[in-house]
Order: sequence, then structure tokens, then C-alpha cells
Amino acid sequence: MNARLKAKLARLAEIQNAWNFETNLAELVEHAVDIALEKKDPAQRFERRRKRRAKQEVDPARANDVDLAESPAKTTPTS
Repeated sequence: MNARLKAKLARLAEIQNAWNFETNLAELVEHAVDIALEKKDPAQRFERRRKRRAKQEVDPARANDVDLAESPAKTTPTS
């Protein structure tokens, strides 16, 4: 394992409160993969979107909440 990867794993272990990352290596790698998949996997992104829309249907008061990642940035007109 190179020094850069070892440093990243040690930092992840600190964040996760895992004292000895070498003994918790599988757990740390699994956690990192979960995070990456949650952010990048289109199927998981679709599932989050589906759940959010279903929740908005249940709670109409939140129906106007906008997901900033899906909407274009608003600009204010200048005079």
C-alpha cells in the first residue's frame, strides 16, 4: 500500500472513529464504496429522487421545495 493511500485511509478511520484502520480496513473500504455509489450510481440517484417525490406527494406543504441539483441557477435581472 502506498503512503498516499495509507494516509487517506488513516484520515477516513479518524473520521469514522476507527482507531486502527488496518484491522478495520474492510469496514472502511465498504463505507467509502457506499459513499461513492450513493453519489455516482445513477440507479441510487433515481431511487433517492423517487423517494423525495413520493414524500412531496405525502406532504403537499413541501411540494414547492426545489432540489438545487436539478434546477438551473436563478439569476437576478440587472437594471
